[in-house]
Amino acid sequence: MTLASNSSCTQNHPLRDSPSDSADYPSFNLAIDNNEGTLEVLEHDECLQLLKSSVVGRVGVTINALPVILPVNYIYIDSRILFRTDPGTKLDAALMHCVVAFEVDGIDDEREEGWSVLAIGHAEVVEDASLERKAIGGGLRPWAGGMRVHTISIAPKLLSGRKIIH
Repeated sequence: MTLASNSSCTQNHPLRDSPSDSADYPSFNLAIDNNEGTLEVLEHDECLQLLKSSVVGRVGVTINALPVILPVNYIYIDSRILFRTDPGTKLDAALMHCVVAFEVDGIDDEREEGWSVLAIGHAEVVEDASLERKAIGGGLRPWAGGMRVHTISIAPKLLSGRKIIH
């Protein structure tokens, strides 16, 4: 199967302005308790803390109606997820202001515990040079080589998280 190189988000529906209005979105917060572990819903503040504590996440975009998940190094500043990229899928999604998913998690294989935070929002190209400088000064740098000259922003409209504990 060959995928076209440009992103398409024409089928995406707009996000509501209110994060609390989730009538049109599936519930991500299902709590399950069994004797193997407990799946707990994270409160909004804990989701933000975990999002701020990591530097590697995955951005989910759509290419020709197919989901694609791509790893990025990021920083959370001014209520935005920021990462740098070269021309390609992620930049195309941002230029079209597509709705994207962003996920970050922490795993403890030995204890079979972990957490996951999901943010959903529109991707946008950052044109504010001071915000770019703030992100780079805050430690934003891609681990992969290349110029990565474009900074992309995702302002989460929906934020949810879960953790498994024993």
